[in-house]
Amino acid sequence: MKNIILLIIIFLSSVYVEAQKINFAVSNNHGDFVYMGIGNNLTIIAENTPADSLYITTDNGRIYKSKKFEYFYAPTKYGIATITLKTIKGLDTILIGKYEFRVISPELTIETIGEKGCIQNGLIDRDAFKDASYISVGYKTFLLQGVEFKIYEYCILVIRNNKVFDMKRFENPFFNDEAKKMFASLKSGDIMIFNSINYITPDGKKDFLNPLEYRIK
Repeated sequence: MKNIILLIIIFLSSVYVEAQKINFAVSNNHGDFVYMGIGNNLTIIAENTPADSLYITTDNGRIYKSKKFEYFYAPTKYGIATITLKTIKGLDTILIGKYEFRVISPELTIETIGEKGCIQNGLIDRDAFKDASYISVGYKTFLLQGVEFKIYEYCILVIRNNKVFDMKRFENPFFNDEAKKMFASLKSGDIMIFNSINYITPDGKKDFLNPLEYRIK
């Protein structure tokens, strides 16, 4: 009889916990998706639940509180990421709810920068690289402008008359005198290619980009 009473109490307790409906919201600047390779800022709130009483976990990557109701989230795999909200009342751990994000990779863009701004790849004038300063990697979406990458290695190849005229490897995104000499030697009809562009993502992972090709008018 005691066992039956105990089971009834446990059952009623579990029904009570499950019956608690707490409205909550999980949001970021991107909508229903988060980005792989960078930190995503989330705002997480629950009705009548103080920030210190919220317990947030995920099944994909890591998440931690940065300040009141705001969290830093970095997924580690593509697909779906589930954010779980819980709170504790008395001896009960209450599941507030779950929210799912799609995990995607933002589109990257690479640019060579001169005094007049970005030098678009494709057909260019011979003097386009006269004042070129450095090579840069960033995200195309304006929401991620300012996210920093580090280019640590790349190669500049010049093709003239269908043959390799010059080729050098560099380990600094800022163009040195050797790179500028290559730019100054360009002639009409040359093809200049930036390839083997290796960079480090904001979360410390190494990756590479597709080549940039310039054809000299």
